[in-house]
Amino acid sequence: MQLGALAVLLALATARAEAHPHLTAPPVDLTISVRGTEVLGVLVVDKWQVASWGQPPGTTPNLKLDIPTDDLVRRLSTRFDVALDGALVVPVVRKVTEPSKGATQLMVPTLRIVLDYPVTKAPTHIAVRWKDFTGILWEDKVETALQIEAQGHVDAKELTPAEPEYQWHARPPAAFRAAAPPLPEVPGGSRLPLAALVFALLALATPFLPPLRRQARARRWLPAVGLLAVAGVLLARGVGEVGSPWGAAEPPTEAQARTITTTLLKNVYRAFDADSERGIYDLLAASVERGLLEGLYADVYESLVLREQGGAVARVADVSFGEGRVRFAENGAPTHFESEQSWQVRGAVTHWGHTHERVTLYRARLTLRHNEASWRIAGIEMLEHKRLDEGTSGAASPANGADAPPEESAAGASGPGASGPGGRGPGGTEQPK
Repeated sequence: MQLGALAVLLALATARAEAHPHLTAPPVDLTISVRGTEVLGVLVVDKWQVASWGQPPGTTPNLKLDIPTDDLVRRLSTRFDVALDGALVVPVVRKVTEPSKGATQLMVPTLRIVLDYPVTKAPTHIAVRWKDFTGILWEDKVETALQIEAQGHVDAKELTPAEPEYQWHARPPAAFRAAAPPLPEVPGGSRLPLAALVFALLALATPFLPPLRRQARARRWLPAVGLLAVAGVLLARGVGEVGSPWGAAEPPTEAQARTITTTLLKNVYRAFDADSERGIYDLLAASVERGLLEGLYADVYESLVLREQGGAVARVADVSFGEGRVRFAENGAPTHFESEQSWQVRGAVTHWGHTHERVTLYRARLTLRHNEASWRIAGIEMLEHKRLDEGTSGAASPANGADAPPEESAAGASGPGASGPGGRGPGGTEQPK
């Protein structure tokens, strides 16, 4: 796979989102993530906001002081609630960091608070309610940004005094996220148990040899029984087998070859959903050969890291496949083939309470090879890729925003207004470290 083709295959991870209605980061940005039975919240908020929550009116917050954990939970509870399956859940503060500390330029002090909502099972209903908007002003609007990430979907919403609550309901995941069935194996050529046959023939002939023909019946057949036992052991253990001249391994059928191609491509995109380094590695290692693994893993792992840091990260919403043509090796080799396949990826970049959608069409020539235990993608030549559609969904529309929106990368790592692991830069924009 050429590096250019690899970049195109993962173009969603470096996509730029257009028509964002805000030029600066929100003063309050809340993300709720469901990962199996774990529910986490990441709150990125101006420090002075938290320092003033729950304090008497007119109190001047001291931004140099750290807020104790128990007091922090109390302050957060005065502003928002999270209900899981109808029950209010009090979070546990897992980590508090101040990204703007140590910055060399003027920044608005911010806090990044990671919250753990204890549950025993994955929720099917999540309700987030912002109770008090005092002091919150995002450019010229009173709004907080909310994202709920679960089941491979990301819902985005701007909470306002008129609509202070958002309710999320579980829904079926996209078809490409379903667990892949086992891939068809290379059918082995027929094997001839030569050693077992030799011993079996000796067993049949031995009783009729002149020395044994004059023996009593029991003694006459005793060597034959022993030889048959040896033949059975050799047959069971496959010892002494040779390739049969009447059968040979065959390549998969055309239908099986298409299934192999689409399943492995799905696995590459499913890796973006993984919540751990091991999950990413296992999916990719089972889908691509070692020569492609390092580059793919680095790109997908970067997406995971930035997602956990609260940045804008692309998610694959759906993958669908079009026409495909298969070309087998001219010499009939059963362990590799080429597939010219088209597919369509619908993706979304969710950031600051908005979702930017894009649909891209791909057509590529892939080399598939059966190595070690299974089929894997050994190479890819991109033949075509083009943007089919683009747009923004969420509470706001382009008409409400700026004519020259910020450039957001799906990884949240570039452009003014991109939300990254760093703090806020001049004008409130997020700057990567």
